Amino acid sequence: MANHYHTAIALTVVAIVGMVSAAALPRSSPLPGASNVPMNYTADIIVRDGYFLEQHQVTTADGYILTMYRIPGSPANPIRQGKNVAFLMHGLLSSSADYVISGPGRALAYLLVDAGYDVWLGNARGNTHSRRHIFHDPDARNTNFWDFSWHEIGYFDLPAMIDYALAYTGHTSLHYAGHSQGTTSFFVMASTRPDYNKKIRSMHALAPVAFMSNLRSPFVRAFAPFVDQLEWIMNMLGVNEFLPSNEMMILGGQRLCEDESPFQEVCANVLFLIGGFNSPQLNRTMIPALLENAPAGASVNQLVHYAQGYNSGRFRQYDYGLTLNLIRYGSIRPPDYPLHRVTAPVALHFSDNDWLAAVSDVRELHSRLSNSIGLFRVSDPRWNHLDFVWGIDANTFLYERFYKAGLASWHPAQSVQYHCFSMVVSNSCWALLALASVVALAQASTIRDVLAYRAGDGPQPTDISMLTAEIITNDGYPVEEHQVTTADGYVLTMFRIPGGPGNPPREGKNVAFVQHGLLCSSADWVILGPGKALAYMLVDAGYDVWLGNARGNTHSRRHIFHDPDARNTDFWDFSWHEIGYFDLPAMIDYALQHTGQTSLQYAGHSQGTTSFFIMTSLRPEYNQRIRSMHALAPVAFMSNLRSPFVRAFAPFVDQIDWLMRMLGVNEFLPSSDMMTLGGQMLCQDEARFQEVCANVLFLIGGFNSPQLNRTMLPAILANTPAGASVNQLVHYAQGYNSGRFRQFDYGLTLNLIRYGSIRPPDYPLDRVTAPVALHYGDNDWLAAVSDVRQLHSSIRNPIGLFRVSDPNWNHLDFTWGIDADTLLYRRVISFMDRYN
Repeated sequence: MANHYHTAIALTVVAIVGMVSAAALPRSSPLPGASNVPMNYTADIIVRDGYFLEQHQVTTADGYILTMYRIPGSPANPIRQGKNVAFLMHGLLSSSADYVISGPGRALAYLLVDAGYDVWLGNARGNTHSRRHIFHDPDARNTNFWDFSWHEIGYFDLPAMIDYALAYTGHTSLHYAGHSQGTTSFFVMASTRPDYNKKIRSMHALAPVAFMSNLRSPFVRAFAPFVDQLEWIMNMLGVNEFLPSNEMMILGGQRLCEDESPFQEVCANVLFLIGGFNSPQLNRTMIPALLENAPAGASVNQLVHYAQGYNSGRFRQYDYGLTLNLIRYGSIRPPDYPLHRVTAPVALHFSDNDWLAAVSDVRELHSRLSNSIGLFRVSDPRWNHLDFVWGIDANTFLYERFYKAGLASWHPAQSVQYHCFSMVVSNSCWALLALASVVALAQASTIRDVLAYRAGDGPQPTDISMLTAEIITNDGYPVEEHQVTTADGYVLTMFRIPGGPGNPPREGKNVAFVQHGLLCSSADWVILGPGKALAYMLVDAGYDVWLGNARGNTHSRRHIFHDPDARNTDFWDFSWHEIGYFDLPAMIDYALQHTGQTSLQYAGHSQGTTSFFIMTSLRPEYNQRIRSMHALAPVAFMSNLRSPFVRAFAPFVDQIDWLMRMLGVNEFLPSSDMMTLGGQMLCQDEARFQEVCANVLFLIGGFNSPQLNRTMLPAILANTPAGASVNQLVHYAQGYNSGRFRQFDYGLTLNLIRYGSIRPPDYPLDRVTAPVALHYGDNDWLAAVSDVRQLHSSIRNPIGLFRVSDPNWNHLDFTWGIDADTLLYRRVISFMDRYN
């Protein structure tokens, strides 16, 4: 279990570090006389929208140079002395741009200007607009620039910006509005520097975040238990900045989230997964523009500090560990923030469906404040954390209430764009976000729910966790379990279905051997049930069916010497090369010997085809034991695949491989109780997350909504992922990078030792003489049509190329497609019959 969690965290770290996103915002020519305005997002937007703009800079007591934007008026509301000042502070990973991006008549900053306020927009240290220090370089490798959390934003940044705005305007107090981290930092300032309370006329906390025990966001609940490991990994790698803005982000948001993009709903669902679901309030056309300005950068410590708050259940200072806590605080625990010292009038605006600022946590905050204006609930019961910033009806649900109540308020500006999401299809890490999502929704977000279930405080899921043998028995077919030991000591489990209800077992049946793909198991071939699943259709057609399981998956986690669960085990020192070279020959030999046959029919999916081509090219004597081979979504050459997962991992495969080895993590996504219960809780028919579960699967292999039976998602996720070695994924990434189908690349030195050359050798596909039928789909993101054609031209005895007629057929439809029986399996069985 530990390896599983560390894998999820390590990959999520890589995902987060490399994440790219966001999109192009329409631009118009600057207004006359605005040539001296700095060209940046916030300034461009304000000038474009016809409002007056000033840029100001202030240096904090600890040397950070912060940028503020002032909107003193507009053509319809001219500049004049004495206007009341409103100061707006953004949330985590956001910037001042969030207060103006919705445009005139909708954005909070403009609404305040139109209402007669002198509006100042703050930017916290480290974001796009405030990446300067009098000594430290934010882009240097071992810089101290990023040695801060939101504590320093509250203690240094807010006081410096507020003092500057007041001195510049001649006022002694102002109105403050903040969203999410913009509220957190305010409570830090007002509690640790209480002299600033008198400078606040009123404070309006939108989606206030201080106490966090009851939040529901699966992202935070996934990261928080491993915050120490996450912080250690980041420090060890010298990574201190989290999700800075870059051109790849802008391009990614435009390509993936625009109206014409098939990914747009995935973009929306990821946002919902962060802050809560409220589809009617998200203007999807605005997503590219929103993501152009966020994420805007932050320090890793800002996220770590929030995770510490969730774990401790307290609103307290940064936890540096026992020793440093003693040095800094004089105690082994960090001190709580003294909220009783917050005397400024504070209005807490909350909502029922906010996954990051839970109602009970907001109420606890309210009870700690000595001068609360009150608790104000947004009337929409589905209003979420991001709606405070981007909600279509924010003006009517939220802002108008401020004005009618006579409150000098405003609204959030961006907040938790902690959703690193945004992405770029080709070589950016947007795919990795999906990986983090799938970990969160299949597992991590259910950690506490699982513990509650086990303690008797939660519901018991329905029985969807059956493995292969149980499924087969439950479906009324006889099943035998067989084990075989490979030449290198792995103990593999196979399941045999010798007959069925209408086709009893008998001697002399033709043998069909079926092999699963990456992260899968023998369950793939039976999970769709009688009449639909390939294994059952083969049995019904008179075949003696054998289902293989590769080393390392749920059914084959044994070795005669090595323990797969040991910390520094050699068990996982394999890729799909060894599966093809050792596992397939061992299982095929066993099945043939047990049945008395000399040859069999073979069908494989994805990695089940890769390993076959290894076996028949390196051990060509096995070609004669194959009557016909049916490659479903064949994977050998990979240059043209479209999967954002592989394209995201591949450029960084060496770093990922090194990181995993350094952490002693060799197993990738094993099956677990958390996965099973997570699939049940989050992906069942009644679950709000079901469409997110579906979209994550589509993101892996291609979109084909009509072919996915969503009711089957819990059962699918109970058996998949089934575990694999990290090297299996690394080997595929190497193939994508090199454009070749070749052996594992161990690096120059080890390659010389193992292969006698600095490059690994290609697999000699000309030695594959077994009859091979290549079945492919036009919309397969992992087995591109051009790559399948290259494979076809490289083997000596192809039966042919056979396209699935559905133009949207994707990689996973070959095993789980609703119409796989009619569009594919009947043809496969017909070909097998011919070659008997």
